[in-house]
Amino acid sequence: MLDVNKKILMTGATSFVGTHLLHSLIKEGYSIIALKRPITEPTIINTLIEWLNIQDIEKICQSSMNIHAIVHIATDYGRNRTPISEQYKCNVLLPTRLLELMPALKTKFFISTDSFFGKYEKHYGYMRSYMASKRHFVELSKIYVEEHPDVCFINL
Repeated sequence: MLDVNKKILMTGATSFVGTHLLHSLIKEGYSIIALKRPITEPTIINTLIEWLNIQDIEKICQSSMNIHAIVHIATDYGRNRTPISEQYKCNVLLPTRLLELMPALKTKFFISTDSFFGKYEKHYGYMRSYMASKRHFVELSKIYVEEHPDVCFINL
């Protein structure tokens, strides 16, 4: 029997890492609300996964469901010359909005992935805006946690 308190809200579920994480979470008995871009097709079809377009994120708050944790692994590296504003939406605005939705979702756990490309002494070309956006979100998350000490924020 599925524990209703084991519902995860996840971004990045269609990625290589995300797909593997989905399989592991389902195996552990979690059900998933997987946020995806409108143009992205679901990678796994399973009754324990509800695929939801990112722009419909507010609909989650209108329901009475409780979310055990938010797992944010979506990222935009800037490959293919993605505009900086689009990288910022994915790497800063989306996870910040998810942090802000935590009280409405009745969740206290937020897990986010950082970047190993953050070494200042290295030059990564097109990834500079990506690295800056990831650092910016980490700083904003620190402020959020200071203002909400009941939240457990894990940055991997």
